[in-house]
Amino acid sequence: MRERFNHNWEDFAHSIGYGSEREMLEDLYLTQGQSLSQIAQRLQCGTHTVNRHLDQLKITKRNRGGCNSNNNQSRKLFMLDQRVIMLRPLLQIAKLIGVSSSLLYKYRRQAQRLQEEEVWSSASSPQSQVSNDTAL
Repeated sequence: MRERFNHNWEDFAHSIGYGSEREMLEDLYLTQGQSLSQIAQRLQCGTHTVNRHLDQLKITKRNRGGCNSNNNQSRKLFMLDQRVIMLRPLLQIAKLIGVSSSLLYKYRRQAQRLQEEEVWSSASSPQSQVSNDTAL
């Protein structure tokens, strides 16, 4: 027995110029690169419904995240002047760069910890102890 949406989607695909539902989804999702939510909005259904149809038709799905994944956002932060990132207001920089404020906050905390570790490791290194002994 066919699912309720298959018939409607097949008709919709024909009405907008596609030969089949598969052809429509492959074009929208794979060729045009639209997201599940964009397709769902166009077809007036939920994202889970679109996802289910992609699974039924065995259309390979893209990985989640895309260009907004944390790795790509972090790469943006490393390429900028660190003084700007550390001294400007958090939300202002997040909007300006196009990264999430939570990622920027974590990045700042990590950078501060690295600076503290460098200070502590340089203070306890043997060279600094030798220079302290000679100063006495």
